[in-house]
Amino acid sequence: SFAYVDTLTRGDLSSLSWIQAFSPTTKAANSLTCEVSYASLNFRDIMIATGKLPPDALPMELQGSNDCVLGLEYSGHVVGSGKRVMGILPVKALATRVTTEQEFMWEVPESWSLEAAASVPVVTALLTTPLSAGEDSAAGIAS
Repeated sequence: SFAYVDTLTRGDLSSLSWIQAFSPTTKAANSLTCEVSYASLNFRDIMIATGKLPPDALPMELQGSNDCVLGLEYSGHVVGSGKRVMGILPVKALATRVTTEQEFMWEVPESWSLEAAASVPVVTALLTTPLSAGEDSAAGIAS
């Protein structure tokens, strides 16, 4: 089964709930599906959930949507291989399963817990993107 976390009442954090839904079926050729073990609830999620961040702050294709819009980063296991990974998405990481391009998913070092790994992707992207501007630095993981 597939579920995601969202507020039942926009602006009311106490209404954060798991919502059962149909599992997304579209999958790009270079993407992997991950069973999510941990997902971070970060500042942008809180701002969206409390209604303090306007809808136009979301990606254009999600504006006005009732779908899952919370969650940027996650960690878990790749379906099929069981590989421990962490990753980043524009939205929808606060879910039981995510599908994303391999370039936005990285293997979790053995010495890290999946819990700790779920807090790393956004910080890594914020720190490395300015440093790698103009380079082809999207290494991702091998399937």
